[in-house]
Amino acid sequence: MPVNVLTQPYGRPEQKLSAQDNFLVTLHQPFDLAGAVQQQAAGQVSLTNFLRAHPTGAAHIWALSNNHIGQRVWPAIQPDDLVLFYGNGQVYAYGFVTSKVHWPGNSFIWPSGADWDYIYSLRDFQLVPKADARGPAFYEVFYLTLRHPGLSFMT
Repeated sequence: MPVNVLTQPYGRPEQKLSAQDNFLVTLHQPFDLAGAVQQQAAGQVSLTNFLRAHPTGAAHIWALSNNHIGQRVWPAIQPDDLVLFYGNGQVYAYGFVTSKVHWPGNSFIWPSGADWDYIYSLRDFQLVPKADARGPAFYEVFYLTLRHPGLSFMT
């Protein structure tokens, strides 16, 4: 099965001023998505696949916005797709998709607010140390992408 690579542009978290930065809230440590859904959207959002992948209800999560790009990319994202987080010409984190959750009108999880409707969870999430962002760890990620036949990049 082909593997997609989803590239997520975002500045390195330490360059942000707020401790409530989106990255720090949901990627730097596992986020309790099941608890957030129960509190804000009980019965309106299906977590079946998410809870199968993450029985505790918590995981590293990220989202696509409810715009034309998010709507175009969302159907193509599949489990085991590689996600690269980058900014300022450096890859600084990566992980593999485990599940997807569609939460229409979600403005509850990320401090930046509105319409992060297309949520996906990650396994094997890794931060790339800043010193290695263009060094060995970056090339390890790069070669990982080359080992998959049928690879396609989504941006």
